[in-house]
Amino acid sequence: MKWRNRKSADLSIIPLSTSEYVQKSSAMQIVRTMTDIINTEAPISYDRLMKKTLRAFDILRSSAQTIEATEKALKKVSAKANRQNGMKIYWREDQEPDDYRIYRNDTAIEDKRSADDVCQQELKNAVCKTLQEKGPLAKDELMGMK
Repeated sequence: MKWRNRKSADLSIIPLSTSEYVQKSSAMQIVRTMTDIINTEAPISYDRLMKKTLRAFDILRSSAQTIEATEKALKKVSAKANRQNGMKIYWREDQEPDDYRIYRNDTAIEDKRSADDVCQQELKNAVCKTLQEKGPLAKDELMGMK
């Protein structure tokens, strides 16, 4: 298992109004932005991908229209998806969830993920690495580690 600092996609903000964002003429820019996010941050949860995409266009609040436009663009992105605990996780095409042996550390960036945004494979890898290094631990000990 490998540890690595998690990278956050370095996105230029392209300010669009909601009416501009939902137009067909914006679709390819949304696809490119989502592709950049996935290529840098995958595995990434659906919710995090949606929020980061909207923020990249300076849209701070989602609406039915912006979600629909974003989901249409997402269908055109080359990425894999799977469900984990009722949440969709997006992977780059070259990533295999069953072979994923990395866990990422968010301490070096200000754009930290919530625990809900970390995929099961990554959580499992972090726990396994901790147990390898520390030996057998009681659940309470493991949960209290920093």
